Amino acid sequence: MLEIKIVRGRWASLALGAAVARSRAGGEMDQERQAYESQLSQSQRQIEARQIEALQQKNISSLNTKRNSKAAKIF
Repeated sequence: MLEIKIVRGRWASLALGAAVARSRAGGEMDQERQAYESQLSQSQRQIEARQIEALQQKNISSLNTKRNSKAAKIF
């Protein structure tokens, strides 16, 4: 009877250890997921900033071209 209690205790201990390990692994995976999402978000913001800058440069170039065209017509 004592052996059965010892075996039960060992199984319970193993089960508890496995649960703790799963919990820690889950926490680490959560941290990795959050870091990935943060990096992805930052990359997206950088892409959007570059697109905005390119559009602004295009608009400035377009305005300069129109000004130069009007100035040429005046002279």
